[in-house]
Amino acid sequence: MSASVAISGVSKSYQKGVPVLLPLDLEIQRGELFFLLGPSGCGKSTLLRILAGIVEPDSGSILFDGKDITSLPPEKRQAAMVFQNYALWPHLSVFENVAFGLRAAGAAKKVIEKKVGEALALVRMSDFAERKVPSLSGGQQQRVALARAIAVDPQVLLLDEPLSNLDAKLRDEMRCEIARICRERSLTAIYVTHDRREALSMGDRIALLNQGKIQQIGSPVELYKKPRTRFAASFLGDVNLLDGVVEEHGKEFLRIRTEIGVLLSSHIEKTDAPSVLIRPENIRISASPSQENCFEAEYLSGTFLGERCELKFRTETGRILDVNEDSSELREAGKKYFLSVLPQNVVPLED
Repeated sequence: MSASVAISGVSKSYQKGVPVLLPLDLEIQRGELFFLLGPSGCGKSTLLRILAGIVEPDSGSILFDGKDITSLPPEKRQAAMVFQNYALWPHLSVFENVAFGLRAAGAAKKVIEKKVGEALALVRMSDFAERKVPSLSGGQQQRVALARAIAVDPQVLLLDEPLSNLDAKLRDEMRCEIARICRERSLTAIYVTHDRREALSMGDRIALLNQGKIQQIGSPVELYKKPRTRFAASFLGDVNLLDGVVEEHGKEFLRIRTEIGVLLSSHIEKTDAPSVLIRPENIRISASPSQENCFEAEYLSGTFLGERCELKFRTETGRILDVNEDSSELREAGKKYFLSVLPQNVVPLED
């Protein structure tokens, strides 16, 4: 049975006066695939290790389904961790690796056989039960590590950058597999990564961390389309960030003066806009002007990347803008075009 997780006031410093985690609060729902996303050194892995009981917090409490487990040792927490380096025993078979936690807990032989069989079937490794770990590929080893964690029926599954050692194709494959397994078992899973694609493609919700603090929490769509800060906007995707000043706060639109001219934004909940985000894929290119948020710009250069082209334009104010489009159409350097962006894609930021 999976559990909800409540984190209250948890903080950690390894050196006096140098906080790795500032006091933070977080609630994770039962059965949720929740991501801790952020750059290296932001505190996400430390928080995961605190949840696992490997690291002791300096302050705060952790509750699983309302039960305080802050002072419990790792083996009493009903949490299982999947490590970045898999942490498998090379001299043991796949079956014995998956059975390891169950044997340590004193489970009966029939229980071990049943639970190991179920876990291997879930990760599609039943045919490899008698194989030794060194004979497996990286993706297969990751499946075994996941099976070992699932076999003990954890209330909370903890994953610490589990795909970082795999190549791009295997990462894509294992993303789908981990998401499938978590949802089939209704697992509460907390997944640490610095890879925004993993978080955006897999997560139910994401907590974005930076310098030991939670910057923003929300669904992948919410964080990508409505980031609050420059950091959040930049970390989650390609950006054009413009300085801005709100000139008029209307009933339907904000009127914002920016480096490229006056733009309308439909995000009227914002009272100020010191910065404005426009994603490169939200800028449209045309030979004639449109009615809203349209400005002329000179085409400078472009790069063809297969699924899209990355183009650069210079506006009449001299500002360089990045524009992404699906077309592979060749454009003439120095030629002027009209660029436009819909008001819902002009996103005011807090900083």
